[in-house]
Amino acid sequence: MNTSRAWVSVCVLVGLLAGTASALVVDTVPVGNAGNVGELSGRGAGGYGPDRICGSVAYDYRIGKYEVTAGQYAEFLNAVAGTDTYGLYNTNMSRTNFGSGITRSGDGTIGNPYTYSVASEFTNRPVNYVSWGDSARFANWLHNNQPTGAQGLSTTEDGAYYLNGATSDAALLAVDREADATCAITSEDEWYKAAYYKGSGTNAGYWDYPTSSNSGPGRDMADASGNNANYYGKPFPIDSPYYTTVAGEFQNSESPYGTFDQGGNVQEWNEAIFPSPPIPKRGVRDGSFDDDGRYLHASNRTGIYPTHETYFIGFRVSTVPGPAPLSASLDILPSDDLNLFVPNRKGKGKIPMAIFATKEVAAEDIEPTSILIAGVISPLKTSTDKDVDGDGLVDLVMHFSRRDLIDVLSLDAYRAGGVVEVTVTAVRVGDDWPIEAMDSVVIAAFGD
Repeated sequence: MNTSRAWVSVCVLVGLLAGTASALVVDTVPVGNAGNVGELSGRGAGGYGPDRICGSVAYDYRIGKYEVTAGQYAEFLNAVAGTDTYGLYNTNMSRTNFGSGITRSGDGTIGNPYTYSVASEFTNRPVNYVSWGDSARFANWLHNNQPTGAQGLSTTEDGAYYLNGATSDAALLAVDREADATCAITSEDEWYKAAYYKGSGTNAGYWDYPTSSNSGPGRDMADASGNNANYYGKPFPIDSPYYTTVAGEFQNSESPYGTFDQGGNVQEWNEAIFPSPPIPKRGVRDGSFDDDGRYLHASNRTGIYPTHETYFIGFRVSTVPGPAPLSASLDILPSDDLNLFVPNRKGKGKIPMAIFATKEVAAEDIEPTSILIAGVISPLKTSTDKDVDGDGLVDLVMHFSRRDLIDVLSLDAYRAGGVVEVTVTAVRVGDDWPIEAMDSVVIAAFGD
C-alpha cells in the first residue's frame, strides 16, 4: 500500500519517480465549499433513474479538468500492460471512427511484450471502450505513483481500490474506495458537484447543465460565447470524421469549478451502485456524442454493468486529501519532566521516547519501519511495549541514537535554553492510517 498523501494540484507530481519514466500529469481543478447541500436527481426531479440527493460533499477535493484522454491511457498501458493480464486494452480502441486511436503491437510475451501507441489526432480526445474495472486500475496506478511492471498489488490491483484480480460484474460491484485513496474514480457526489453546483458558499444552488447554464447547450465549436457541448444532433459527427472532440474544445463552456465536457463527448463512470435485478450496475453520468441533449441535464441518472466496454463510455478521476492523522501523545525522555537534552559532541548513548497508547492507537498498531522523526527516517535501536503512564494501556517505548537525533534535528545549532519541537509520525498496521505525535526538548548546556 502506498503511504504518500501529498495534496497537490495534479494527480502526481511532475518528475522522475522510482520505477517509472517521466510522470504522467492529470490536470485537476479544486472543488471547495465543503459541506454544501445536495439536490434531488432522478425521476422525482423530472429526469430518469432512481431518486437520490446528489452533490453534497463534506470535504474539499480536486477533479480532472478533462476526461482521461487516449494519450494518458496509452501511457498507462505501456507501463503495466506488457502482458495485459486483466484486459485493460480493448481492440476496438484502435478504431479511428468510434474508437480512440490506440493501437497495440507485440504478442504479449516476456520476450515480445505488448506496446501501445496513439494516433496524434486522438492524443487529447477521451479514451473509450473502458470498463469500470479498467478505470479503477488506472486510478490505482496513479495512487501508486505510476509504477512500471506486471499487473499486481503494487501496480493496478491495490491502491485506491483493492481489486486483486476482480474482473466479473459481481466482484467489481463488491469493491469500495479505500480510506487512504489519493486518486480515484469520481464518486457520484464528487462528479455531480463539480458539474452543476454554483459554488460561492454551501447553499448556492445548482445549474441544470454542466456548462454553468440553465439553458440546454448548443453544439457550435466556433461559438466563443459559450454553453456548447458534443452531443447528438446535426451535423453528426460534430468534428467529422471524429466522433469525440478534443479536451476543452468548447470555449467558455466549463462548469462553475472549471471542468470541461461533463456534458457530452463520452459518458463517465462513477462509483455509484444502482439496484437493478438480477445484477446491480455502476453509475455513469454525462451523456455522450451519441446521446441527445436531454442526457446532459442534472436530473438524469443511469447505470451500466461494470464490465461493459463500449464506444460512448470513458471516465475522469478525482484526487482527495489523505485521512487526517490520528493524534497520539509523545513523551521524549519519559523520566525527565523538563525534557533536558544535552547535545554532547560525541553524541554517544540512546534517547528514549514513548508514544502513549489511546483507544485509537495501540503499541502493536504502530508499524516500526514507518516511524519518522521530523520527516526523516531515524533507525530504532530498540523498542519495547510496556505501560509507561500507568493507565492500563500498553505504550510503545523507543530508543534512538543520540547522534542520529542531533543530526536529524540539528540540535547542535541551538543555544542553551532553546526549545525544539519534535514531531514523530508513523502509520497504523493494516490500513496505513497516519499517526502523529509531538513533544519538545529543552537544550541544556553543550556537553563534551
